[in-house]
Amino acid sequence: MHHVEHWLDGGDTKVENMVLLCQHHHLVIHHDHWHLEMIDGLPWFTPPPWIDPDRRPRPGGRPRVPT
Repeated sequence: MHHVEHWLDGGDTKVENMVLLCQHHHLVIHHDHWHLEMIDGLPWFTPPPWIDPDRRPRPGGRPRVPT
């Protein structure tokens, strides 16, 4: 699990602030300076400038099942 808003920055540890990532991609997010934000309940990933100089956000994941 990855906090969208990091817990050190005041992010809550709750489902709405979490994204499920495999270990590899969790490390990529932290070490390669990707930006992650939630838009309408879906994660959007913005790559670092050496991958996309325009830093265009990319959708990821699937909608959550309503609880």
